[in-house]
Amino acid sequence: MNSHAPSLTPVADMRDFSCDEQARVSFERRVRDWVQAGLMTPEQVTSRLKNNHINEKRCFKAEQVSSFDQVFDTLSSTEGTTKYWPKSTLVSFLTGTWPHSATDFAAGHMLCSSMLYHVAFPFPALQDISWTRNELYAAIVMMTKHQHKIIGGFVSQSGRTIIRSRNQTDRVRVFFKSLAKPYAKTDTANRIEGNSTSDEDDIDVLDVLAHTQPTMLGLAHVPEVFFQPLIQKLPRSPYVLLDSQVPSREFLCLLELLLPYVLNEQYNLVDIHRQQGHDNAAVNRCILSAFIRLGETGIRWQMFECVLANTMPRLLDSLDHLFQRFFQPLKKPALADTSFSTISSSRILTCARLDQLALFLPNPTYFHDAFSSSVLTLKSLIPVYISSAAESANLSSLSPCVLRHTGPSILLVSGTDTTSNVPVIFGAYIPMLWREHSSDGPAYFGSEDSLLFQLAPTHDVFLCTKPSNKKYAYMSSKTGLSFGDVESGPVSLKLDEALTSGTFTQQDEGEGPYQPSAANASRTETSWQVQFAIESVEVWAYDKNGLKPAHPSPFGEWEDARGISIYEKAGKDRMRSSLLCA
Repeated sequence: MNSHAPSLTPVADMRDFSCDEQARVSFERRVRDWVQAGLMTPEQVTSRLKNNHINEKRCFKAEQVSSFDQVFDTLSSTEGTTKYWPKSTLVSFLTGTWPHSATDFAAGHMLCSSMLYHVAFPFPALQDISWTRNELYAAIVMMTKHQHKIIGGFVSQSGRTIIRSRNQTDRVRVFFKSLAKPYAKTDTANRIEGNSTSDEDDIDVLDVLAHTQPTMLGLAHVPEVFFQPLIQKLPRSPYVLLDSQVPSREFLCLLELLLPYVLNEQYNLVDIHRQQGHDNAAVNRCILSAFIRLGETGIRWQMFECVLANTMPRLLDSLDHLFQRFFQPLKKPALADTSFSTISSSRILTCARLDQLALFLPNPTYFHDAFSSSVLTLKSLIPVYISSAAESANLSSLSPCVLRHTGPSILLVSGTDTTSNVPVIFGAYIPMLWREHSSDGPAYFGSEDSLLFQLAPTHDVFLCTKPSNKKYAYMSSKTGLSFGDVESGPVSLKLDEALTSGTFTQQDEGEGPYQPSAANASRTETSWQVQFAIESVEVWAYDKNGLKPAHPSPFGEWEDARGISIYEKAGKDRMRSSLLCA
């Protein structure tokens, strides 16, 4: 994960694009000819984009498309010779088999509106449509990870990028715009004249114009910058991105629907999580608080982008998993949710908390040998240490348990803030074996893949950024447990040797491995400290017996479950000890 929100790299990066006079005149003439021929109207551009949608082989396998058609036909209504889904059918299908509540329907309608936006993308959303087979398919493609396959990757000529590639930031921005409503009153006249536009407002239209341009055999692609004059002549939203927000109440409803899908790809398991996750509402409020500044009623774009990039990079995975329902048989046999049976003994880790962890925790890779490996997910967690209600936690009982385990693990500690009397949950991700202080000297453990995080009363993640200070974690029977440099900061978690009290500290600056929060709107101070009375301490580990097969990447390397090469970070050994599980 990056320690900051990814910056937008739109066509502004190519404004210095230069070409000889003959090429420039040729490009301008071709765009002008297309306009005069009526090929650059919203209808024509959308038609070419939808032709890309219909090319199903680029997104789904033949058997998946067949299942989609079967699901659509089974639930469709008919008007004349046209089959379609009424809005009520789509909303019910999106909300699943869980007994419907007002929150479910609010989330379903919000998601349906988002789909309308994606169908009309990149132009203003339609008021309503009949959800025909092709319209429904197009919305699903545009709302999932397949979006970049439809709009396309970058185009280069003579070693220069002339049409940029779409990335995850683009997908996040389009999703935000599909949910957002006007926040500040915008001068519509100025908006139409283009005086208040920005790269974020124009880039989607420019990308689609460039990637769907009419092709002519033997002629080079027209660079993206030459479509800029068309922006002012095409319909756009009456308000700019920075003047909009997602209403907090609506987003809270959407979180309740989407969160269980981050971890679960099978919708019947989602239903189990929703039934057994009794603290769903509390967890969703903790997550929402990360987005909302004090006194505001909605989520602004800058904070939405920053929070997702730094503390919830897998939130949009939930859309991919939810829309898989359209490509599965309507009736599936009930499956047992082994994760719930495992965590039933926990005093901290509920189904909802498990889903919350899935928003940011990595899926480490277990190497069987130098040639084969498997991905471990949160569904394979097993308890290493759980303090019981009858017996308080203590380091002497925790130490032998954690030292026996050699793979990645998660520490969770719950308690009550001694100042505000508010329940708190902090934690740490340790990607390698634990060590204990001995007579030979301090034994720090962890790596730059280690994380500190907070789950309640707000959601936050504290990353490592290739620190020179390697004090990731330290365990001693005399001083207790510490994560980060307690003396020099800037971020640390300290538990006393009796595991009765804890302190989480963030300072403005420091030399320790963990960095201050990069994304949490609820924080009003850059330096703060929480002292809490510990109620429960738990350590959970990834069970190598509950493996999910890893898939080889096109480059011959193994990937984690997010499709990111485990060797991607420069300077890391191909067999990182922090990823090995004995």
